Amino acid sequence: MKREFKGQILEELPADYVILDIKTTGADPYYDRMISIEAICYLNGEEIERFFEILTEKETEKIIAFRHLQQFIGKKPLIGYAINLIINFLYDAFITYLEVPLTNDYLDLKEVLRKNDCLNINYSLDAACKGLKLSKKEEAGLTEADQIVQVYEYIRQEVLHNGNIDYCMPFENRRCVFTGKLQRSGPKEASRLLLENGGIKGDRVTMKTNYLILGNHDYCSKIEAGKSNKQRKAEELKQKGYDIEIISENVFYDLIDVY
Repeated sequence: MKREFKGQILEELPADYVILDIKTTGADPYYDRMISIEAICYLNGEEIERFFEILTEKETEKIIAFRHLQQFIGKKPLIGYAINLIINFLYDAFITYLEVPLTNDYLDLKEVLRKNDCLNINYSLDAACKGLKLSKKEEAGLTEADQIVQVYEYIRQEVLHNGNIDYCMPFENRRCVFTGKLQRSGPKEASRLLLENGGIKGDRVTMKTNYLILGNHDYCSKIEAGKSNKQRKAEELKQKGYDIEIISENVFYDLIDVY
């Protein structure tokens, strides 16, 4: 899906912004859905207001929720962790329920940490907070949005001394495994695109795998039976906190189109 009015990736840290955390049933806006949205508004670096909404299946309630979120974020940039994977959920929801595109610029803090080699291997949010010696969520009673705030402050104070943002492309130095039948292109073409975008192709899922890329039909989250061994292994690793995402080929191409 072409999202022609989608915002751009930030090149400088803003003074006014919204920290955004969205929970979903998976990584693919074509098959999965949003469960909840948490946002924190900052003006001149100071917290002003918070937003939290659990999304139901009722269409009228979704329209109200997204209209409130639209008013909350305004035109302010959106800052999140692994936001490259969730920004399209919000874009599509705005088109579907509000009939307007989401044009806010955004920044993925995970990709900033990766570009600056802030951690060794695991860049999941919990592992990042632990590796950076930030407050533990369970001890401080923090939400994931609060954790994202901590990561942002760490980057602002310890990483970006000149104010310019360096970030990785989504597949840069990421180990990826393809499985299932790809619809949009064959495995050779998909592998070529992965390598051209800085990725590393693997044949099996291990603790070092970052993306398992499934054919669209294989991805469909409603299909419980018939999962490949690779998918089951990836799900087990993700549950254990490893930095691995299970995405469809749709999302693979969406991420390539980010830059």
